[in-house]
Amino acid sequence: MKAKLEREAELRTLLQTPQGMESIIQLYRVKVTAVGRAVTLGRIGLLACQMIPRILDAEFPAGIP
Repeated sequence: MKAKLEREAELRTLLQTPQGMESIIQLYRVKVTAVGRAVTLGRIGLLACQMIPRILDAEFPAGIP
């Protein structure tokens, strides 16, 4: 399993391409919104870079370093 910092770097690398941004959006939907967390993308939607911290929180719960 990857460390949280490694995963964050990997996700931030994805921001460099439109396909990568789409991957971030899909991960966000799967990891954050699909598990029933009370979040909304709002009228315009979050930028992909704003989704990364939420994805990381979902993949690395607070009790795990």
